[in-house]
Amino acid sequence: MLLPLLLLVLTAVLAVVLYKQAYERPPNFPPGPPRLPVWGSYWLLLLQDACWLYRSAWAMADRYASKVIGFYLGAFPTVVVHGPELTREMFNRAEFAGRPDTVLTRVRAFGKRRGLFFTDGAFWVEQRRFALRHLRDFGFGRRMACAEDTLRDEVEELLALVRGECDDQEVASRGCVLLPHALHVPFVSLLWSMFAGRRFTRAEHAQVRAVSKAAATFVRNVDPMGGAVSQTPWLRHLAPKATGFHGVKTAGAVLTGLVKAALDEHVKDFNMDEAPRDFIDHYLAQITRDKADGVDCASTFCEEQLQVMGADMLLAAATTTTGTVTFALNWLSRRPALQRRCQAQLDAVVGRARLPSLDDRASLPFVEAVLRETLRRNTMLPLAMPHLTVEDTKLDGYDIPKNTLIFANVNSAHMDKDYWGDPEEFRPDRFLDEKGELLRRDVTMPFGAGKRLCPGETFSRQSMFVVLAALLQNFWFELASDKVTPDCCLPGLTLTPKDTWMRATPRA
Repeated sequence: MLLPLLLLVLTAVLAVVLYKQAYERPPNFPPGPPRLPVWGSYWLLLLQDACWLYRSAWAMADRYASKVIGFYLGAFPTVVVHGPELTREMFNRAEFAGRPDTVLTRVRAFGKRRGLFFTDGAFWVEQRRFALRHLRDFGFGRRMACAEDTLRDEVEELLALVRGECDDQEVASRGCVLLPHALHVPFVSLLWSMFAGRRFTRAEHAQVRAVSKAAATFVRNVDPMGGAVSQTPWLRHLAPKATGFHGVKTAGAVLTGLVKAALDEHVKDFNMDEAPRDFIDHYLAQITRDKADGVDCASTFCEEQLQVMGADMLLAAATTTTGTVTFALNWLSRRPALQRRCQAQLDAVVGRARLPSLDDRASLPFVEAVLRETLRRNTMLPLAMPHLTVEDTKLDGYDIPKNTLIFANVNSAHMDKDYWGDPEEFRPDRFLDEKGELLRRDVTMPFGAGKRLCPGETFSRQSMFVVLAALLQNFWFELASDKVTPDCCLPGLTLTPKDTWMRATPRA
């Protein structure tokens, strides 16, 4: 009789504890779902839509009638912001500029906090400032003849590949081209010319695509909210593949390995007294100066940081740029009238005797509008990168405690019916005025905004424009299969397009 009574009491106590935990929240915290054992509200997000968590969060925002929702991911208080105005406000406020420190952010960085994407504070400010200042010396984020010449050379090789002039049937065969894989080389090679001082040779193109596949593997294995392994790190020992830990670790090693090989070659012939040949030389010079001044390089400028920083840059160049151009060609192949408008504008402005360049960008507003509409319609980072509050603050009237995870649902801002009217429709004209000129104000945020604005935004927009314009100038694109739609993509930290064979017919 005593044992059943004891079990009943224990059950009642447990129920009370779980109920209290489920609904216990910081004072004036945004509304949201209850907190369940172990993974908190993550269970409910997965139940809503396990593949597309930005849709789950948006559905919860509708359910709780609030553009700011709050819940727990495991033990971590979490907030997701929706809508154009609040999303931009969150991006632009310094209180939200932190980054979470998780097992996934460290496994790619030798078990430490390294790189540009997942660091914060004074270390991040110093490293970002150094990277932008010295990459600009080689054309990153600015107009420079040497960088534009390199991009033109890469585009010429890409066009030759699409025409079938290169023996590379893995990505180009019988008048068809495999996207995004055929696009990896020009973007990665252009970045590499600035970072490591050289383009990849044609014999190395297969290696570039292998590295780019590793980058895609990396982003596809990272849950945009960190996943179960970030909340319960011990899971990486029980289910390393299922939790994405193995994929992130192996893919990260491929990216840092490429940078390490280039770094080792630079160290052999680095000369402090000569002008830097590329970004790696600039970084080695800073390490040398710090050592001479007695600075602890392990906590500031060091070779490990350079490797992870380079891996971060490769990751972006191999995924977001190639993915965006692939999505754009996918849309245009399904809307031939829009493709003809692009080509008519290209013929009128550029003609056929030369390739498009950045000098033509202002005169090709419709091509630019197609890119902007693609970045809106196919938001590559629908939940952006995870942020962390660095102090107690308020947002939309709610109290947000320090060390709260915060996500910007950029997809909700890009697909807001109240703002866009017909967000589901692919309509580049929404970015043009009545004269057909580009609107001065672009309210989309595909690269974020504020202090954590993606440092590669200008590089990406410029290179994507030149590549897309050159492809449309020279080829008519059609889908080789009706099974792939413009929304066919794979989930992860960023959305990546499914492999797509496109028929590229040379224009007469």
